[in-house]
Amino acid sequence: MADVGEFPCVECGSSAVEVLRPHAVDRHGKLVVIRDVPMYECGSCGEVYLTPAVMKELDALVARLIAGGADEAIVHYQAA
Repeated sequence: MADVGEFPCVECGSSAVEVLRPHAVDRHGKLVVIRDVPMYECGSCGEVYLTPAVMKELDALVARLIAGGADEAIVHYQAA
């Protein structure tokens, strides 16, 4: 992720800081859990933000896993 550090949460105005969290995707009845996804999370309200680059990577990863025949998968996020 770009070194943004933190930014104001659009929901409550508190600071959203960079964290690594799991992210689950259910696509066409197939479940993919990606661990250690870089995202920003508000410490006050819990709102979570993914950058466009991370969303693009997640979409490509899920598409590859499903195209490969996975019905369920748990993988670690690794940016390309």
